[in-house]
Amino acid sequence: MSALKRQKQNILLEIQSLDRDTELRDLSSVEWRHRFALEEKLVKLYEVEEIYWQKRRGEKWILQGDSNSSFFHKCANGRKRKKAIFSLEDRDKVLTEKEELKKHISDYYKNLFGREEEINMHLDENFWEQSQRMSEEETLI
Repeated sequence: MSALKRQKQNILLEIQSLDRDTELRDLSSVEWRHRFALEEKLVKLYEVEEIYWQKRRGEKWILQGDSNSSFFHKCANGRKRKKAIFSLEDRDKVLTEKEELKKHISDYYKNLFGREEEINMHLDENFWEQSQRMSEEETLI
């Protein structure tokens, strides 16, 4: 895996060098093709690395996590802890109690998705002069 890491670093350095050159001068078409080929090679290396880590993760899960083991429970509880909300800030106050958090979250979404207050604002009937008003025919168009 270290050979793969070195290869990625060399490609990244070469791409950075070409990018610096573009700031100083126009690259030739050969240089641009070389740069794009480097990017494609880098993408392939990332794919190989991703597959490597997926296999490693899968092996570990098969060996240690496929049953009702401590490894399985650590994974499940870890996910639960990552998604838990332990505190929220509400203006100057920090909410930490479970009931306070539930109420704050519930109120927030009720306010966000609740009914919008109707604005009861109207213009005075005599606001527009008669010549500026639309006729009945114009309002139907």
